[in-house]
Amino acid sequence: MKELKVGIAGLGRLGRVHAQNLAYQIPGVKLSAACTFVEEELTFAKKDLGVSEVYTDFDQMIASDLD
Repeated sequence: MKELKVGIAGLGRLGRVHAQNLAYQIPGVKLSAACTFVEEELTFAKKDLGVSEVYTDFDQMIASDLD
């Protein structure tokens, strides 16, 4: 089965919980992208979640290579 590449918009309090679930708890899903305008949240996505692509523009994230 192909791994599903997903992105998340917003990494505030609830967004972090959802992102952690996507990154670590759901088999067959890879959290590949995150979008937020808060620099600390972008750093969290890269360092703590291993997200390879981070964006400050939602449209750019949607146009990226996600499923």
